[in-house]
Amino acid sequence: MSDSPYCIVITTTDSPENAEKLTEALLEEKLAACVQQVQIQSRYRWQNKCVDAKEIKLEIKSKSALFDAIKARIKQLHIYEVPEIVMVPCIAISESYAAWIDQETKSV
Repeated sequence: MSDSPYCIVITTTDSPENAEKLTEALLEEKLAACVQQVQIQSRYRWQNKCVDAKEIKLEIKSKSALFDAIKARIKQLHIYEVPEIVMVPCIAISESYAAWIDQETKSV
């Protein structure tokens, strides 16, 4: 999957309630050290139509080895039929931030 031990997983949702549900689950289950929520405007094609929507982007800071568990949890809790679930490996990361992620997430 990735040679980098750390990653950022990105997903989007259309409701603050779903964003909170996802964030709380990932943090409580120690699948993420941090989840940032950012309001965004998205344009995309869905079911042969162009959609213009306000969404909340979640940037999930974690370990690459936890990606499958994160992906499964997002799929379980997400309200979208096809949620965005993208892992971006961290090519470089400060030692202190990496140590903090290690401390705040499950051991793998």
